[in-house]
Amino acid sequence: MKRKTNPLLYVIFGVLLAAFGVIDLLYVNRLIGTALVIAGIWLGINGLRLRSQAKKNAGR
Repeated sequence: MKRKTNPLLYVIFGVLLAAFGVIDLLYVNRLIGTALVIAGIWLGINGLRLRSQAKKNAGR
């Protein structure tokens, strides 16, 4: 059985990761902060993509 995941959780986690990355970028470490911001943005965009695809599939 395939387990369904909530795409909105990807978006929320991506935004939180990006926010933590900005704080880390400003105060702690430039390299790790940049990586966290990029990972957060990537996760958020993929979550939005999954969410829009789930809405399309639900309409069928």
